[in-house]
Amino acid sequence: MTITSAGPTTPLVPAAPEAPLPEPLPIERAIAAARFREMDVSYDRTAGLVLCNFKFGARPSFTRQLLDDIGVVQDLIAADPGPGGRDIRYVCWASKTPGIWNLGGDLELFANLIRARDRDALLRYAFTVVGEGYRNHLAFDMP
Repeated sequence: MTITSAGPTTPLVPAAPEAPLPEPLPIERAIAAARFREMDVSYDRTAGLVLCNFKFGARPSFTRQLLDDIGVVQDLIAADPGPGGRDIRYVCWASKTPGIWNLGGDLELFANLIRARDRDALLRYAFTVVGEGYRNHLAFDMP
């Protein structure tokens, strides 16, 4: 038992017991279990907000790894039913790089694929970029 004092003339009284931490929501468990390389992801249960902060590796652009991380987040959000329906109300994409939030493609990758004449890899990259943007547009099939 913890004893606290309310002041110099007040006798010592037992402190109120601390409230137990709430059980993690499915989305919180899923985010904690995921391994992101170019993104920090958190969930604010008060706001119902999934916050995705880009932490660009070599350069601030949509690299293959960042696109993979985005896809994982989108899969987690789409799969989360929440205990009473959906707990997620908002998704915010942000950048940890001051002054930069980049919608640009990976120009170094483009140049390398063009030089290598790897049309298939360039198309895969293009379809991935469009696909991830489209999933956002559709709000992950959420109401």
